[in-house]
Amino acid sequence: MAYYLGAFLACANSWRDQARAKANKLSTLQALEKELASLKEQKEIQECHWARQEDGYKDSLKEA
Repeated sequence: MAYYLGAFLACANSWRDQARAKANKLSTLQALEKELASLKEQKEIQECHWARQEDGYKDSLKEA
């Protein structure tokens, strides 16, 4: 009987480890998705800034 209990506990530990690994992968994936969204937002802000700066340069060239 002790052998079967030991085998079950070994399987249960394996299942727990697999579940933890999956949870870690999921949380890592979610963190990466948040980072990607943040980077995309920063890129859009920079593009708007560069567009306004370019328009300013074009206007100053037209005046000159």
